[in-house]
Amino acid sequence: MPTEPRGARTLVGRAGAHSGACSRACMILLAGLIPGLAFAQEQPRLTFEAATIKPNNSGETRVSGGFRLGGRYTVTNYTLRSLIAAAYVRPQVNPDFLIAGGPKWIDTDRFDVDAKAADEFPVAEEGPTAPRRLMLQALLEDRFKLQVHHETRLGPVFALLFARNDRAPGPNFRRSSIDCAAPPPGTRGCTARIGQGRIAAAGTTIAQFASLLPRFVDRVVIDSTGLMGRYDLELKWTPAPGEWTAPPSPGRGENQPTDGPSLFTALQEQLGLKLQSQTGPIDTLVIDRVEKPDAN
Repeated sequence: MPTEPRGARTLVGRAGAHSGACSRACMILLAGLIPGLAFAQEQPRLTFEAATIKPNNSGETRVSGGFRLGGRYTVTNYTLRSLIAAAYVRPQVNPDFLIAGGPKWIDTDRFDVDAKAADEFPVAEEGPTAPRRLMLQALLEDRFKLQVHHETRLGPVFALLFARNDRAPGPNFRRSSIDCAAPPPGTRGCTARIGQGRIAAAGTTIAQFASLLPRFVDRVVIDSTGLMGRYDLELKWTPAPGEWTAPPSPGRGENQPTDGPSLFTALQEQLGLKLQSQTGPIDTLVIDRVEKPDAN
């Protein structure tokens, strides 16, 4: 077994005692003095190549935009809270109860953003650590001086459970036979489609289905069914006043149903599931610091 060079432990200890944590320069020095000592290489910061952020004083409440092909992020009339949600929070979750702190203007001032990456966004699993979201996080840090941290807070959540004690599924809920790795020709494979008052999913896990529900019920939804594997399901309901609805399909106009059951009733009647209110842990993004951006 290789022996530790004499004085190495003392050297490391002194470095930590003086700095609290050995700096990169310190580690480079130690790596040269202590054979076999490795240190993590810093990963390059992902940023947009160019970006403009302008106040939107139109008085409009409608918003549009998002991540686009060609490595672009273009939005119109977004509040800063919505921009933070796009960067740090999964898009299906209402940011109002997952983002805490910050001044009032993050919900009143609106902005137009046009940002361009050097290349197309890399393909990655969706979420706060996806490259395109890391680029947006860097943009908000640079232009708004945004600083945040995560906290786990207890709050109201919904648990997704079987509606009946015998765990009987509803008529629109069945185990899937689709091979997600090799779906049948002419099909979309394992996907979930959201329409106005409708969710149709093929080859989905129940955890994935549960992750679609928060945008409609304004709460975190926790899968408590215990179900494993993949399922095909279809859910149709009439959205309640103020409930989020998907944009109408292009060329079809408004197709929102008006005489169907509520989401909560549809879950029980069509899928044999229910949402039960509970108190549970919520991963909350807390704003520590933010400033209005300088003019571009």
